[in-house]
Amino acid sequence: MFQQSYFKGVDFLQIVVNGGIYRVIFKGKHDSEFKGEHPALVIRTLKENEIYMVIPLTTYTKERMEKAKSKGFAIRLHSTNSIAKIDKYQIIHRTDIKNRWKDGATSIKIRPEEFKKLNEKIEEYVRLSNQKAYKEYEKYCEQYERITTYLDDIYKEKESGENIFTIIENENEIILKCRKKEAYWLSLADLKEIVKSSYNTNATVNIEDNFIIVKSSKNS
Repeated sequence: MFQQSYFKGVDFLQIVVNGGIYRVIFKGKHDSEFKGEHPALVIRTLKENEIYMVIPLTTYTKERMEKAKSKGFAIRLHSTNSIAKIDKYQIIHRTDIKNRWKDGATSIKIRPEEFKKLNEKIEEYVRLSNQKAYKEYEKYCEQYERITTYLDDIYKEKESGENIFTIIENENEIILKCRKKEAYWLSLADLKEIVKSSYNTNATVNIEDNFIIVKSSKNS
């Protein structure tokens, strides 16, 4: 038997096995499928030794797998009779990783060839997510610039051809109205920012049904 002093200074023993299956504390919403302690495969991030990507696992059933295929992004792990829910992954600190997930006294593990397939599926999910984000951000930038230009032209009473805004005037205020789809990729905070910087600092912005309503006083 090794003496305790033998291990003094040893730095090659792993605190958390990269690719191991552990009990992990998930911090999901109250009604989330994964909240509290749950089995998960853990992947240490490239540059942060204390930060992990964790992929929750759920027991395999045919019904769950069909649902995951139609509504989520998952892969079946035959060696653990489980489903890895890739679209439910979280990034956590090592302190939220508890003890190994075991079957009796033995730690549950997946085979290397299954880890390879899981890794390919994770890469696909991240790639598709990034592509989606880039396309949506392009649309966001286009709409932001477009609405900024239109409001700036209205403010300067500049003729710019067709405008997405309908202008309604009454005795006390000016109302600008456009369909919500014209700013679908923007947030309400973005709209308020554009209106106040390009049109009128005192104007208000509201969403009513399927329309964006900008109101400003004639005295402002």
